[in-house]
Amino acid sequence: MKKTFCLLLTLFFTAAVFSQVLNNSQIIESGHWIYKTFENLSAETTIGNFTSNTPVTVGQLRMHFKEYDREALSEAGKSEYDKAKTFLFTQKNLFPGKLFQAEVGIDFAPEFCYKSNEEIDWAWNYYYNDNPVNMDLGVGISDYFCMGGRFFLGKNWYYSSQPDNLTNIPLGFDQYEFMFPRFAYSSFGYTGEGWGLNLNTGKEGLTIGSTRTGSILYNKTFETDGYVQLAAYTDDVKYTMNVAEVSPEKFLYWHQIDVRLFKKIKLGAMEGALVNRPFELRFLNPMVVYHSYAFWKNFTNDIEDHYYNEGYCCSYLGLTFEINPVKYLRLYGLYAMNEIQLPNEHHDEWLSYPDSLGGQLGAELTIPSDFGGYWQGGLEAVYCSPFLYVKQSP
Repeated sequence: MKKTFCLLLTLFFTAAVFSQVLNNSQIIESGHWIYKTFENLSAETTIGNFTSNTPVTVGQLRMHFKEYDREALSEAGKSEYDKAKTFLFTQKNLFPGKLFQAEVGIDFAPEFCYKSNEEIDWAWNYYYNDNPVNMDLGVGISDYFCMGGRFFLGKNWYYSSQPDNLTNIPLGFDQYEFMFPRFAYSSFGYTGEGWGLNLNTGKEGLTIGSTRTGSILYNKTFETDGYVQLAAYTDDVKYTMNVAEVSPEKFLYWHQIDVRLFKKIKLGAMEGALVNRPFELRFLNPMVVYHSYAFWKNFTNDIEDHYYNEGYCCSYLGLTFEINPVKYLRLYGLYAMNEIQLPNEHHDEWLSYPDSLGGQLGAELTIPSDFGGYWQGGLEAVYCSPFLYVKQSP
């Protein structure tokens, strides 16, 4: 097999005008460094929380942060603790007073690239290639409302993928990308002492679970143009209801309950319904089990009903666990399922009903270093049956 290697040289620097938050209702984007900091602090203290499913609000992060004891941490942990505390509790505001807040943040990430063989095609993806200029804009009112987005100045996909491309910096007016922002939201909410409530809508990739290879339940790489999320939470219980618009007539509805036991064990269960039909109000009832609607029978014709017993929809079940059994160790697991055939369902009338399920298990060590930071290592295993997510149609 012929192997070709490509050398990528990247120069990166960051300059942040503001690096603090606005108010409790602000949404912190999935992939932000603060989530990894909480994971590191949980590994040291064995105290779990509900920050593995992102994004969440600043109010929820502040609530969970109060459970950490700085004096029980290593020197590396204390450094992480101080960094998070400064970010969460030191507010910067462009306007005097606390009623109206506004922020502007900017960072620079120019990249210069070289490849050893001109025949190699560039694989351009913004999860691996950043834009040269990113700007965070946000406004808030008291602690109850916030909206913002991450805008950027960058090179469009066409010129980024050209064989002679050397940088992510646009070198001509026709090279600019104007499809922004990737991340935008508005959020209403309240966080009290040990509890909170939030309603937000946004454009960004959601995530269920913190894993090394991406979540099999819902990963941030599955981006949609819009979602609505309702969240009610305490220190030990969290309920979330979501609606994501996959396309103008395709919606993914799901609700999820997470509980924490003994501060170390987190268990979660989610039920979802992907419906390739116009928006339906019935899926917004937080106390209803979607399966009770038998919605898979609502849209079928005679042929689909005979072979598939459903049409234009897909059921979704997810289970999660995360345990901090001892200091520095995190164990986690996720289970996803669209369909599983019971023994009495194996007959000729439903010929095209394959099982569609998957599982993900992992263990992660996070050990403080005497030189600052952490030594980290993990092991993860993933299994997905061929028909997970795609059901009957490949």
